[in-house]
Amino acid sequence: MSRQHISDLRKFRKLSQAALAKATGLTTSEVSRIECGYRDMSEAEAVAIAKALDVLPAKVDPRLLRVPTPVGMAASGSIVPEPVRPPPSGSLEDDPANFREVPDAGLLERGTLSPADHRQRLLDALNRTTRILHTPKVPAATWRSWREFERKLQDALRQ
Repeated sequence: MSRQHISDLRKFRKLSQAALAKATGLTTSEVSRIECGYRDMSEAEAVAIAKALDVLPAKVDPRLLRVPTPVGMAASGSIVPEPVRPPPSGSLEDDPANFREVPDAGLLERGTLSPADHRQRLLDALNRTTRILHTPKVPAATWRSWREFERKLQDALRQ
């Protein structure tokens, strides 16, 4: 079940994120982050969300759902698999959903650079990190690693 599918079904059922959160045992923030793609969901959470949205999980795999045919929604009635994503391209510009680059922790080290050059390198890294964090569809695990790197950059700049 795709994040967009969750959002569309939730809105079709006229549920708020808070109502969906209450029905699944998640927090409203977690539901929002799942829908936005900032957080991955476990199989158990996917099943709980499917049940709360009145869709039946397929018996073979929790990621496959049997979708009813509600008025105003696309008819399915059969098992609908999760869309297959192409292999990671590694480029943020080409496809943010496949972006898997991790931050270079070596940028935090001063090495032989002068204090001014080191500060400029940190500022450049912070600008790139901010751009990545504000790009939609970056996978949740990748986003989290860049968010942690941003915190380390800010700490290094304060020193």
